[in-house]
Amino acid sequence: MNSCGEEAKWETPEIALTPIYEITEIAHVNGTNSIGGFFKIEVYRVADKTFLIEFPNSQKANKYQKTNYQDTSTDTEYKVSFTKKTEARDYNFDIEIDKANNTGTIEVSYDDGTGTIVVENYTANMDVKDVYN
Repeated sequence: MNSCGEEAKWETPEIALTPIYEITEIAHVNGTNSIGGFFKIEVYRVADKTFLIEFPNSQKANKYQKTNYQDTSTDTEYKVSFTKKTEARDYNFDIEIDKANNTGTIEVSYDDGTGTIVVENYTANMDVKDVYN
């Protein structure tokens, strides 16, 4: 306990704003939705953050390893791809979003375990945000 004249010394927290892509309004377009529904996905846009966070609803968050991250965005379009690693399989995400209206598509592909590549398509919105990490 400190007396009135002493100043407490606190460690400086190591938190900083980190840029992310926040993907929302995700709607399944075709086929079987085997990877589940999404409320929101946060994709960290920095190389040292090798994970993504999926929110199946507004109350729950799941963290997954992210590999093969590439951001080849242009002046008019966000173009992002990565692999989401799970215990069961790897999912390849290819995202193309128009910067003018922040809407576009997500293609998710994966091997179903028999050598067949399954492709699922979604429409989505995407924003660029900074979050504390």
